[in-house]
Amino acid sequence: MALQIKIKSDNGVLLSYHMIAMISVELNQRVTLLVRSYIDEEGRQYDKDYEAGNIVGEPSFPYTNSEYLSIEWSEALPLLSGDLLTNAYDWLKDQPSYQGAVNV
Repeated sequence: MALQIKIKSDNGVLLSYHMIAMISVELNQRVTLLVRSYIDEEGRQYDKDYEAGNIVGEPSFPYTNSEYLSIEWSEALPLLSGDLLTNAYDWLKDQPSYQGAVNV
């Protein structure tokens, strides 16, 4: 699961493929999401191919940008009921930068 929407990073790079790479739950404190963004879906596919051992020779890793998003406990409680990953993506799509994103 991932989201597709064009977002310009702080350094001016246009990123269009965004995935939640980590969810950390600190009980009674917060939930933290690590969102890893790629220029395009092909960049993510390259990472998957590398992880699977399908890259021969010297790897050339794609550009990525990562961002930690912290959700206060009082706001995070709805994420914890049901499918955590689906709920986290739904929460992310409600954030200003990701409004209008589509699931891919």
